[in-house]
Amino acid sequence: MAILAEKYFSAIVSCQVHKSVSVIKNKLTEEQMRMFKTTPFGPLLDVDLVFNGQHFHHFLLREVTDANLDVISFNILGKKDLNDKDSSCKDVENAFEKSTFINDEDAVKVALTLFIKMVMIGKDKKIQFDVKTFGVVNDPEVFRHYDWSAIFFKRTLNSMKTIMHGKKEAHETKKVENAHYASYYRIEGFVLAFELCSFISISL
Repeated sequence: MAILAEKYFSAIVSCQVHKSVSVIKNKLTEEQMRMFKTTPFGPLLDVDLVFNGQHFHHFLLREVTDANLDVISFNILGKKDLNDKDSSCKDVENAFEKSTFINDEDAVKVALTLFIKMVMIGKDKKIQFDVKTFGVVNDPEVFRHYDWSAIFFKRTLNSMKTIMHGKKEAHETKKVENAHYASYYRIEGFVLAFELCSFISISL
């Protein structure tokens, strides 16, 4: 289904997934990597899927209103597709890269916290780092039973449902000054899960 001209605007879309994954992979030793891969997030470290910003942007341009706040809907090919304190995140990531860990368990716990914050939740690196996640990861029992899926789902859904607000109007304003202007925005949450679902939906 074609996008109506009055709804379309060009944009560059990014997410944090691959940047932070590379940091973690380069930092952890072989033993620390083995320990990381025994956690629920281990298999996700090797997901071979490249984030496609334009693909994501074109889906968001086709969003249609849905009364259910826990659902985001798109009009694809004429049909509706449902899918049911002071340190910044960047400071913590830099400290992780530069640190020398004498304990493998500590290294893996910090790596897990970074993975959750930067890859699964998709935090802006300039935002203050919430240390509460350290507490959850530090307690094996709490970590194992924590409702991560609900957090990641809500984070991704909220980002997708709100990120386009005002973008078209801002784009038109900037385009008056520069005809080749392209908007920029960054999606939060674990966007690769949605991207995979969208590829499956299109192929059906």
